[in-house]
Amino acid sequence: KFIKLHSGTFVNYWFNNKNKYGKITYLRAPFHKINLPDNIADAIVSVSAIEHADIKLFRENIFELTRVLKKSAQLIITTSGSLTDS
Repeated sequence: KFIKLHSGTFVNYWFNNKNKYGKITYLRAPFHKINLPDNIADAIVSVSAIEHADIKLFRENIFELTRVLKKSAQLIITTSGSLTDS
């Protein structure tokens, strides 16, 4: 469960109330090869990472991220990319 709050506020709120949210597991894996069963994740958060993946694998990456999510789960993706190549 995510709470929409202004930037930074969520982090402080979570640390002060982390027992309410259960366990968070950090997983490092290629986007297109996540070693988890289908429909297992309550949420996936990718922070400034997907823009570094091979663009040729974009569809496979998104498919794999959604495959491991539970049906009503949240997928949050941020990027630090820009509209230019520099």
